Amino acid sequence: MNKIKRIRLFIIFMLLIYSISFSEEKKNVADDIIIENPITVGDRLIIHNQNNEERDWSLIKKPIFSNLQFNLKKTKLNINLDIAGEYKIKSNDDLNNYKIKTVVANPVYDEKNLLEEFENGYKEKKLNLTIKIFEKTKNNFPNNINLKKEAEDIVKLSNEKEEYNILEKYSLFILENFKLSYEDEYYFLKNLYNSSLKIGDINIEGYSLKKLIFFDERYKKELGLYYLNNNIDKKKGIEILEGYYNIFLDKSIAEILGDYYLTIDEKKSIVYYKKSNLYKLSNIYLKNGEINKIKNIIENIPDDEKKDILSEIDNYKKDIKLKEYYKKAKKSLKKYNLSLAKIYYNKILLEVPKEELLKKIYFDLGQLNFLKKDYVASLKYFNKNIILKGEIKAPEELYNIAVIYYEEGNYEKSISEFDKLINLFPNTIWEVKANIYKIKFSNRKEN
Repeated sequence: MNKIKRIRLFIIFMLLIYSISFSEEKKNVADDIIIENPITVGDRLIIHNQNNEERDWSLIKKPIFSNLQFNLKKTKLNINLDIAGEYKIKSNDDLNNYKIKTVVANPVYDEKNLLEEFENGYKEKKLNLTIKIFEKTKNNFPNNINLKKEAEDIVKLSNEKEEYNILEKYSLFILENFKLSYEDEYYFLKNLYNSSLKIGDINIEGYSLKKLIFFDERYKKELGLYYLNNNIDKKKGIEILEGYYNIFLDKSIAEILGDYYLTIDEKKSIVYYKKSNLYKLSNIYLKNGEINKIKNIIENIPDDEKKDILSEIDNYKKDIKLKEYYKKAKKSLKKYNLSLAKIYYNKILLEVPKEELLKKIYFDLGQLNFLKKDYVASLKYFNKNIILKGEIKAPEELYNIAVIYYEEGNYEKSISEFDKLINLFPNTIWEVKANIYKIKFSNRKEN
């Protein structure tokens, strides 16, 4: 008897617990949310609570392919349901009591008719029509088993018609929404990559390359160049290209690596140029004066480039010789051995030196003739130097020209040059020297 009584008490207790939990659960039922209109795909859903109070609205479940998303605080929610299927909408009040409303958007079209329309459109190769029907099917019947095949058909058709924006869109759609075999994933990634190149979509180009390298390491070349050419991450691009080169020993990539390291790591640059471009390698040797190293590789350089290198070697040797002449000329000028200095300067002029050296020679010859008091020749060389430079920069040059005019009796021009010297180089020894001549000129006028 006691046992039966205990069983009865237990059953009553469990019923009590169930009723309590049921009442608690009932609090969370969205019975106070009012839907103002019936719902089909494409309709706007307008919902609010009975008190029209402001609430936090959030979407906690939606059908596959739906782009709908929101998380906002309003008295009334007004949204567009883009895909057929079940939506769960959560509503929180200020006390964090929540209600959940399940809304089902119903399809507008007939599934079977859409399938027939798509097949007819595909047979007739009407790309825009097939896309329109596919989107209707996707929105109204997101679980339709033919969606993957229809998307694949759109990819094939857009490829045939070279509609690369469409090809990119639907290749990406398939990759993101369906489970694919290894071969299929590789196929659609290649389509995605090729279409991104055609339309210049660098974001999708990078996205597809990062995945393609796991299917074929040869795409590391394109990925490395992608980082380099778009200035996205040069360091990472070089790292990828070095890895690619170590596998495939691609000479074109070795040259790119040589170019990259040329200004930051010459030793590495030499290593890559040895494998790819002996002409560029010889230019490094030439810059460093390593002529013997060029002789060791010259026969392996193509004839047109070999001709350029031999010419550069001749110019290099000529520059070395002219620099030696110039060094001896300057040394002779400092020792006032003007005749010997002039011999070396004339030797340089006979070789037609580069402009930078020619400027120095004209200035020095102006100085040399100034010391010899051959003012006509001195002024000629100073003026030649000015023509090459475009302006007078050296105070000594300006001073000497002013002195030449003074010695030639052209006092007005001399004073003009001295004033210019004072304005350009105030509070210097040149101002003192200029003022000495101006005083001389004043004394001469008084006498």
